Amino acid sequence: MEAENQNNSNTISKSKCSFTGKRFTFTTKRSSFTSSTIRNSIAKKKAPSVEYSTRELPEIVALNLDYYQDSQELIDLKPTPYTYPVFIIQLAKGQRLINFTSWRGIERNFYLFSQFLTLPTPDFRTIRQWFLKLGLFELRTEKEKRDDWLFIIDTTFGHSPKQCLLILGIPYQKWLQKLQSDVPQLQYHDVQVLSLNVLESTKGTILASILHDVTDIVGQPLQIISDHGPDLIKGIKLHKQQHPEIISKR
Repeated sequence: MEAENQNNSNTISKSKCSFTGKRFTFTTKRSSFTSSTIRNSIAKKKAPSVEYSTRELPEIVALNLDYYQDSQELIDLKPTPYTYPVFIIQLAKGQRLINFTSWRGIERNFYLFSQFLTLPTPDFRTIRQWFLKLGLFELRTEKEKRDDWLFIIDTTFGHSPKQCLLILGIPYQKWLQKLQSDVPQLQYHDVQVLSLNVLESTKGTILASILHDVTDIVGQPLQIISDHGPDLIKGIKLHKQQHPEIISKR
């Protein structure tokens, strides 16, 4: 019985990777393996590195992983300028976006994982840097130009005198599909970041100018949704003077 418990303690139940098109996700499938299995698999199968310019952001969220049919190969997949493999970056990404774990909490989780598996423990500052790069990648990604965008606009307040203006967007057709799904409430992954600006002033003329710029890039919105803050109301009204068919709703 003692030997059996020891064997069970060395056996880890792990989520396995599933692939859909050019994206990959971790889906929960009960599969048992030991840390030695991982080491042996990595030693036998070495996946090629992903090459890209150091001036470009790594497309961690949209890698073409058709070659990698085995989750063990994903463990050894490492972007060339990086120390840690994509598997570790994805695991950190899931802890933050799904479990809402803090930066230091993610680091501590990796430390716990390392007690059972031969996995590295990235520093919380490194993890935060990954997310900053992923966020910049999202901002720089070209958005589809269409005429059925729903804009969600708001300003945030912090300890700084500056304010952040955020414009999120979701196509109307996608919103209708969301309403008919099992989870009709909007979530972060349902929307796209259309604009993010740090402003010293949120006067209506400044907000209207930003709305004009975003409209020129992604197309005229079907509706603009806000909390009807005084600064937002003024900016939306000025923008609607040129586009009176836009619906504004709280």
